Amino acid sequence: MKIKLTKKNINMPKDSECKLEIDNYNSERQAEFILSNVIDKKDYRQACKTVREMSLDPDKIHIIE
Repeated sequence: MKIKLTKKNINMPKDSECKLEIDNYNSERQAEFILSNVIDKKDYRQACKTVREMSLDPDKIHIIE
């Protein structure tokens, strides 16, 4: 994809010229992302709560390191 920058605009190709691959994440993958991006214990507790609200068990989710 060629992007042309000018002082006033960013020119990108039309949709037909631009093919982007879109990833659709399932619930388990979303939970992995949520749990892998915690900062501290409080943040981890909130992440676990969020994952449980998704009807998933945070202890069974593989955390990406």
